[in-house]
Amino acid sequence: PTSNLTTHQWFHLASVYDGHNMKMYVNGNLVANSVSKGPNAVQRSQCYIGRSNYHLTAGDADASACFDDLMIFSRALTSSEVQIYMNYVFS
Repeated sequence: PTSNLTTHQWFHLASVYDGHNMKMYVNGNLVANSVSKGPNAVQRSQCYIGRSNYHLTAGDADASACFDDLMIFSRALTSSEVQIYMNYVFS
């Protein structure tokens, strides 16, 4: 899905993982959905945004992007909630 993103333009991106399915939304539209088996709980001492947690020493490039209005939830959002937060106005 990232091949459709252009530079110098803002996009609303949302990734949702419910323990079984990984979903990716671009501007509120579901663009990718796949079954993914991941660990139920991962304990980390650090969390990276725009950088790999798993291959820090393998030369992974950091994201060349600006992040704004970042939100992290402790549960999977529904597609309706993704739409709500996409249009949410921070005050």
